[in-house]
Amino acid sequence: MFATVFFGLLDPANGELLYINAGHEPAFVISSAQLKTRLEPTGPAVGMLPDMEFKIEKITFAPGDSLLPYADGVTDALSPAQVQFAEPRLIEASTSPAPSAQARIENIMTALDAHIADCEPYDDVTLLAVHRKTGEGQVTFVS
Repeated sequence: MFATVFFGLLDPANGELLYINAGHEPAFVISSAQLKTRLEPTGPAVGMLPDMEFKIEKITFAPGDSLLPYADGVTDALSPAQVQFAEPRLIEASTSPAPSAQARIENIMTALDAHIADCEPYDDVTLLAVHRKTGEGQVTFVS
């Protein structure tokens, strides 16, 4: 048995994220309605091999950047014609202009619901969006 894991430790004061991606789908970093980078796996899925060590990576979010980790059930979701939603559709939906983390999730779910129509998902559809915004003298993250 094994599990994929995306684990992050976020410092909201400076936007620094330390993360380990253990065989999970690469989380997206969105900036200015563009895919800025993917947070690729830093090691294999947990439980695949004994005594594994995982590399810790670091990224710093600029104001306006968003983090989007997702489960493979999103990209694997099938249309009535048995076509996967796939990463290009996810990128298109996730880079649509969105003023908040909630709006980004709504954009993706609207596109996903249109794609799958009346089909039942056969896997979990799990998404998380975290958006760095600036306010009056402060920086906050919302999800």
